[in-house]
Amino acid sequence: MAGAAEVFADELAVRRIDPPRTPVWANRTARPYVSDVDGIRAELAAQVASPVLFATQVENMYADGARVFFEAGPGRVLSNLVRATLGDRPHTVVTCEPSRHAGLPGILHALAALSVAGVDLRTGWLTAGRADEARVAATPGWTIDGHLVRTADGTPSA
Repeated sequence: MAGAAEVFADELAVRRIDPPRTPVWANRTARPYVSDVDGIRAELAAQVASPVLFATQVENMYADGARVFFEAGPGRVLSNLVRATLGDRPHTVVTCEPSRHAGLPGILHALAALSVAGVDLRTGWLTAGRADEARVAATPGWTIDGHLVRTADGTPSA
């Protein structure tokens, strides 16, 4: 793997890298990346051939205030590791593709779960370019209660 790290370092050297605007955690150090671009390149290359300190990273993130953990790839392996690491401590784990065929419904479910967890989402892109964009983006005036549709004030719909 050391050879791969060198090749990766050479590739990173010619790529534009900007410092992160929000904390991004490195698997090798279980700490946020440094803010200087050369340090980011060095850390990215170094972690290719290094062990992942996943449990330590989750613990450190939790100690820094993280309570919502999002698994972007397929499956639930990392989500389950977060749950095992944090145990009964308050936290939320969201996965976007818990099963092989989750697809778009999985992503939409994950967005809803993140919103419920209090994550500030910018979802305007979901309806961009649609003819009835304003209607879709507005808060619905009804809820579904079993088989009964009600207006926002609780009155049954006709």
